[in-house]
Amino acid sequence: MSMKIKAAIKRLASPVFKEYRFSFEERKSPSDLWTFCRLNGEIMEYIEFDKSNYANAIRVNLRTSEYYKGVAGSRLADSVEEWWEYQDQESLEDIIRKLIDLVVQKGMPWFECVAKPRPLASEELKRRLYDEKDMLSEEFASMYALEFNDPLALQKLQAILLSRKQEMEEVDWVLILGAAAYYGEYIRRNLGAIWFWKEETSVAILREIGERLSHNPMAAIELFWWDSYNTVAGYYRFLEDSV
Repeated sequence: MSMKIKAAIKRLASPVFKEYRFSFEERKSPSDLWTFCRLNGEIMEYIEFDKSNYANAIRVNLRTSEYYKGVAGSRLADSVEEWWEYQDQESLEDIIRKLIDLVVQKGMPWFECVAKPRPLASEELKRRLYDEKDMLSEEFASMYALEFNDPLALQKLQAILLSRKQEMEEVDWVLILGAAAYYGEYIRRNLGAIWFWKEETSVAILREIGERLSHNPMAAIELFWWDSYNTVAGYYRFLEDSV
C-alpha cells in the first residue's frame, strides 16, 4: 500500500504544489513519509504526508527549517482528529485531494505568516509585565469587557488579537503587553499559579502550576500573534489538564 500512496500523492499533489514552487523530495527512508519542499529566501519549507503505523490513515503537516514544530493539518482543518482514514484506493485519493486543498487554502497563507520574523518583546516590556501585571491585566479586562472566570475568555482574547493584527502591519506591543498580563492573571486565578521574575533570562513567568509546570505568558501571546494556529486557549487547556 505504501507504494500506492506514494504514487497517488505524487500524481495528485505534484501539479498543484508545483505552482507554488514545491517539488517532491525523493528519498529512501522513512518509507511512510512523503515530502514536498521549496526554498523561500534562506528558509526551507516542507509539506509532509505520512501514514499511520496503526491504521489505514494519512495526515499532512507543515514546517520550516526555522520552525521545526510547524503546524499539523488537523489544526489547519480545525479538527480534533489527527489522521484521515481511508478504506481503499478510491477513498485514499479522495482524502489526498482534500489534504491538497487544505494546504493550498490554509497552508500557503501559513507559510507566508511564519516567513516573517517572530516578534520578541524587549527586556523593558518583559519587566513591565512583571512590575505592572495587576494594573495592566485589570485595564485590559476592562477595555475589552473580559472576565477572569469566563471559560470563553481566551477565545475572545484570541479574536481581539487577530482583529488587531489584520488592521495593522506592525506588531502592536501595547496590545500584546496587556494581553500577556490578562492571560497570566487568568492562569493565576484559575489554576493557582504564582508570578515569578526569572532573573537569569529576564522574563516574567508563572510557576507552580500544578506540581511542577511553569509558563511564559508573553511568549505565548507573541507566538499566537505570529502563528495563530498555536492558540492561547490550547496552551491553557494543556495546563488545565496537567493540574
